[in-house]
Amino acid sequence: MGLIVLAADKGAPGVTTAAIAIAAVWPRPVLLAECDQAGGDLVYRLPAEDGGMLNPARGMLSLAATARRGLRADQVWEHTQRLVGGLDVLVGLTNAEQAQGLTWLWSPLGRAFANLTVPDPYADGAAHAGNGATPDAGHPGNGATPSDGTVTLPGGGHAGNGTTPSGGFPVQGGAPVSGAGGPASQIPVDVVADCGRLGAGSAFTDLLREASTIVLFTRATLEHVAHLRERINSLASELGGHAAPPIGVVVVADPREYRGSITEVGRIISNAKLPASVLGGFALDPKGAEMLRGRWGGRLDRSLLIRSARQIAGGLAARAAGGPDTGREAQGAASGSQSR
Repeated sequence: MGLIVLAADKGAPGVTTAAIAIAAVWPRPVLLAECDQAGGDLVYRLPAEDGGMLNPARGMLSLAATARRGLRADQVWEHTQRLVGGLDVLVGLTNAEQAQGLTWLWSPLGRAFANLTVPDPYADGAAHAGNGATPDAGHPGNGATPSDGTVTLPGGGHAGNGTTPSGGFPVQGGAPVSGAGGPASQIPVDVVADCGRLGAGSAFTDLLREASTIVLFTRATLEHVAHLRERINSLASELGGHAAPPIGVVVVADPREYRGSITEVGRIISNAKLPASVLGGFALDPKGAEMLRGRWGGRLDRSLLIRSARQIAGGLAARAAGGPDTGREAQGAASGSQSR
């Protein structure tokens, strides 16, 4: 349904943590894709569904070998893995050297992400056995809704996007498949892409063109905002035109200065008349980040990190559901409100 690109300029402050948290609480079927050209971190951060280590060779690297012969959207699932908690992920490259030889991949990958679907396990009106879901439960999150409507996150706790460790779509070889009765109708899947630090003038622009929204993370410091301003102008130039995806900004902020930081960045963007809008804030919450990685006990769903992630996810999902034009209209309205 939508490709949501999460990125930053210098330093990429907290983009990977934000991507994991936002995808974990996403209100519809979702795939978390590691697209950082510098190399991914998921294999080192989070365990696979069986409790072991994610396979670094199964993901972007294996997908690239397939894509040389052409890439269909449904082939993406053959290279995904599932985290403890049920979140589907496409593991990224292991280093920047690999990315240098795969510049051709971003364009077909962007198109595949923008058209990603999964078979609807409820198309025949039957409940998905084993996770307590019912036909009328809908499809929030990337799996079926359990009876309590909550999700076990990678680091423990519940966030409420409808995924369970044993739930989700029926899987065969890592790819969601339809039931034995034949092909099922398809439902769209959003892709949250962790793109790390963006660079100018690269082939990566081809992926960005397919996005429904580009989200840039920044901190409310002079150097970060200065780099943000240059990056927004650069993206607007590279992706220029009516069809360019809207650009949103998320401020990574200390909870003690949360509202002030968001307001200040919004004021700077408005005064500079930048083609972007502030979407909100993401809490700088080290304890919550450690809980997300399973290194700290506690209720992750009550952390500032997850609470802020849920707000961002809800707004981005609404934009993706409305299509690119909705995002551009919302950006225009937000820019207007910031200037008043």
